[in-house]
Amino acid sequence: MRSRRSPLLLASLLLMGVVLSSCHDERITTQQVPKGSETIVAEVEDSASATASEALRIWRLPEGWSEVPTRSAMRLATFMVAVPDGAPVEVAVTSFPGDVGGDLANVNRWREQLGLKPLAPEKLEEALDRFSSPGYAGYFVRLDGTTGTMLAAGIRDMKGSRSWFVRVVTTPATATALQNPIRAFAASFGAVSGAAQ
Repeated sequence: MRSRRSPLLLASLLLMGVVLSSCHDERITTQQVPKGSETIVAEVEDSASATASEALRIWRLPEGWSEVPTRSAMRLATFMVAVPDGAPVEVAVTSFPGDVGGDLANVNRWREQLGLKPLAPEKLEEALDRFSSPGYAGYFVRLDGTTGTMLAAGIRDMKGSRSWFVRVVTTPATATALQNPIRAFAASFGAVSGAAQ
């Protein structure tokens, strides 16, 4: 009986010695984390995201436009624009890497949203009003569909690394009133001092 306990007792003592010796290992450290530190990480991430978002704001805002909080991760900015004899309309600005499929693909995506048939490639240039500003090239288009009228612009930096889109969907009469301001806003991209080219 005694001979059976000795190896078990010896193994237990050996294991306890290993555990106790590891408690004095200088590589093991403890650190107290203040309560609420997870919000600091979130704030840093939000700050980095906000900085990136600000870097993409390269336009000159028309007078009378007011920015409202953007609820969609896809949007860079949302503006409310007052119109004569009507409720304010929402203008959305989005930004994506690359050309997002090209001009024809983007126009046809918008046409589909308005219940219109796709535009044939040879008809694209007739539909677009092209413009440029230092380091940027863009186009403006008006689409009168079955569910409303869309004013839209696509702007791309000359390096082709990023695209911006400006869109509003409203009534035909309001679209007519906003056509020049929306086009002027889109053509202002790159006009901000320090805008990347």
